[in-house]
Amino acid sequence: MSSKDLDKSATLRHSPVRIRSPLDHDTLVKSVYQSALDPAQWADTLTKVRHYLNASAFSLFSLDAHADGQPPLFTENMSSAWLDSYQTYWGQHDVWVRGAMQKNLILPGNTVTGNMMLDRRTLEKSHFYNDGLVQQDIRDVISSGLWGQEPGSPRLILSFYRGLKSAEFDAPDHSKISALTDHLNRAITMSWKLGMQGRQAELSQALLDGLNQAIFLIDAKRRIIHTNSVAQHLLSDKTRRIIVRHGCLIGLGVQSNPSLEEALKLADHGFSIRMAFTHLKDTRNVGITGAHLLRLTEPSGWLLDKPQARYALIIESANRVDNSSLAALGKLFKLTTAEQTVLLHLMQEATLEEIAVSLGLSVHTVRTQIKSLREKTGVRRITALVHMALAATRTP
Repeated sequence: MSSKDLDKSATLRHSPVRIRSPLDHDTLVKSVYQSALDPAQWADTLTKVRHYLNASAFSLFSLDAHADGQPPLFTENMSSAWLDSYQTYWGQHDVWVRGAMQKNLILPGNTVTGNMMLDRRTLEKSHFYNDGLVQQDIRDVISSGLWGQEPGSPRLILSFYRGLKSAEFDAPDHSKISALTDHLNRAITMSWKLGMQGRQAELSQALLDGLNQAIFLIDAKRRIIHTNSVAQHLLSDKTRRIIVRHGCLIGLGVQSNPSLEEALKLADHGFSIRMAFTHLKDTRNVGITGAHLLRLTEPSGWLLDKPQARYALIIESANRVDNSSLAALGKLFKLTTAEQTVLLHLMQEATLEEIAVSLGLSVHTVRTQIKSLREKTGVRRITALVHMALAATRTP
């Protein structure tokens, strides 16, 4: 290595990269509580927090699931190879975790930096750092314990990482995430409580209203172990709303948000998940359907005489739209009354011809209004437009 290279290396060590984040605390707090009501937003919210901290990656995992060898709930910019090797090997050599446990730092609401867990010199001498972290471009970490005092609430650890060319997390960074930790803790507890309170009520109502909603009981391996008559009808129709292979549920429709894999993962961590998915109504038209995925408690399974049932999937019979939310969406994108009416019909799975007949318009006029809807909202495809509108206006 030349003297020029040495000078360059020294510059990187002593003048690490620090990028100013455009996000602010209040915006993030709002996003955090929105995620409490809609768990599907958590990944996006945590990405915003990552940018706020000038971090390069993050992970959110359950302490209990981690002990059982399960992968993190959310990650960003962390390779699957590293996550796999961490579960099988590096987790046993994680000197950060070892130091945090020895110092009793893993506590609800507590935020710690890498230096608080282990001094820098000791870290840089370790096998974990030189052969593990360096290979993943990880220099430092800051972690927070996110769980409440309620028995059974998920015990989560949220960690943010910085790369080798970045500054270590310092006191201002600690203050930033500490100020957010209380809100994150409350929001996650809210999500868990809402899920616990609503889970049995939603299932009971769906069972009582079985003629209108399709119900699938699913075991831990995704095998469908029970269906009601409406669910049987869905399995036999040609729209392929429910994708089953060898008796196992493998997907919903053409595309779903969140995906089935993401929804199952969230449900396993105590959240009640609302989903939306697209499906083919016929050769020319695409429909949108809503669903709820619920993790069943053990008593629920026994109550249903299906003790092996782990999840209940409830397919909504129709899209229920909150009119006040639709009006607010219209104001946001400056939609005319006529455009809002067309959008509502699209959300109710009406075809262009059906909309034209219902509103006394020509198909050409309906197409023109849909074109205007796409231009104003910035969404190219009709299915994506309807998906966005459903997510914004669906009643809880």
